[in-house]
Amino acid sequence: MKDIPIRSIQSQEQKTNGFDSFKIRSLSEVLAGKDMNQDLHRHDFYFFLVVAKGEGVHAIDFIEHAVTEHCIFIMRPGQVHQLQLKAPSEGYLVEFNKEFSLLSPISGNELLRKVANRNVNKLEEKDFNALSTTLQTMLEEYGAKQVGYENVIKANLEVFLIRLLRCRQLHEQ
Repeated sequence: MKDIPIRSIQSQEQKTNGFDSFKIRSLSEVLAGKDMNQDLHRHDFYFFLVVAKGEGVHAIDFIEHAVTEHCIFIMRPGQVHQLQLKAPSEGYLVEFNKEFSLLSPISGNELLRKVANRNVNKLEEKDFNALSTTLQTMLEEYGAKQVGYENVIKANLEVFLIRLLRCRQLHEQ
């Protein structure tokens, strides 16, 4: 098998402050009206693809999954993936590396471990919308970078993880 490239959030040269291990972006901004066709690669960070509306194919560890509305894909560092996403998809990309610490390091890391054990999460619209509101708050804080934004983002990320885990547990019963 050929070497599979590994992508990082930022190179060592680009790091400027202690919050460079986290990134959140609007999917429509990332796509900028064009389809996304990524080659096979790995990340050395967590990668959440949150799709409100859209279509495509997301292969994770060589298993293909349809990209549909109200779907959340979660990838752990080192997993292999390939993403084909049609414009005009809407949603969020959330990326953070293993060094990114949540507000409550022990319980936060346990939450992350539990949530990241499943790559594909298909949600009901109302559950998805509640999670989307949390992500929108994170995106706004990330863009404005006002005093304390780091803590607001970390707290909202923990809320996101808790609510996603609740949604999954509710639908498994």
